[in-house]
Amino acid sequence: FMAVAGEKGIRTISPFLPDDSVEVPAAAAAALVKHGGLDGILTAAETLKSLLNGEAPERRRAGARVLGEIKVQSFFSPVLELLGDEDRSVRLAAIEAAAQMKRPELMPALVYRLADPYLGAAAARALGAYGESVERTLFKVMKRRRESIEVRRRIPKVLSIVGTPQALPLLLEALDDPDPELRAEAARAAGRIRERHPQAAFPLTDVAKAVQDEVQQAYQTLATMLDLELPQGHLLQEALHNRHRKHLGIALRLLEVRYPARTIQLVASNLESNNKIVRANALEVMDNLLARDESRLFVPLLEDNADEVRVRFANENFSIQ
Repeated sequence: FMAVAGEKGIRTISPFLPDDSVEVPAAAAAALVKHGGLDGILTAAETLKSLLNGEAPERRRAGARVLGEIKVQSFFSPVLELLGDEDRSVRLAAIEAAAQMKRPELMPALVYRLADPYLGAAAARALGAYGESVERTLFKVMKRRRESIEVRRRIPKVLSIVGTPQALPLLLEALDDPDPELRAEAARAAGRIRERHPQAAFPLTDVAKAVQDEVQQAYQTLATMLDLELPQGHLLQEALHNRHRKHLGIALRLLEVRYPARTIQLVASNLESNNKIVRANALEVMDNLLARDESRLFVPLLEDNADEVRVRFANENFSIQ
């Protein structure tokens, strides 16, 4: 009604502001602010303020939704306050409002919400709504090793959505981070950006070195497992096996930056098959696809050989401890 009537509709809509429900005053306030001009804003101000400062979470949640709907850029301060609200549903509504407003002042608070196990996905979507303007802030936080590792691990996922070709070499800088989870996410994000922008320039030697480092660590973990001679089912044995697979997975994701991503993904999937013929075909594709130096080091790690054979090969080609 307000969209049609404009300022003439203020007298008709304003009686709905003191309604006993939550949704009706929220809808009336949003309509007045959006379509009622200055008089509409002044008329709705007290109602909007009472929603944002309400004791009941549903009132603050409704206030956050109003702010997201009206998208008044100068109203970002209440959203910032609601991002730290004690109630999870209010924080979620504030995150959604921030995605609508896209104010740079809200970026840092959204970045630190990435670590929230319940709201991290919503925060990632909100940051993605900013587009490439969020890249600089994300890289800044990701590079700081004193920041929360949970936050840093989730940043590449956002970059994989909004990342421009210029983000690719910056993202690859994370490949020397000591945290394997972050390296894995950075590799995955780099592969996705490369897939979207096949002509994007990136430091080829850096990627090749990162692949070799992960392959070497995968061999090293196998050697450690052999040295310890732990019984099957031992927790440390299982942890080392998981570490081995983690290094191998990162190396495969990094190959997606250099080679057709769909082919590498298909090969990686087929290598998990219980069918020997399917695995053998996947290895043949890998051998033909990779550069000679990469194939020589990578393929023996994937072949159906005993760990002793693979470690013996590793000792001949790497500095294995």
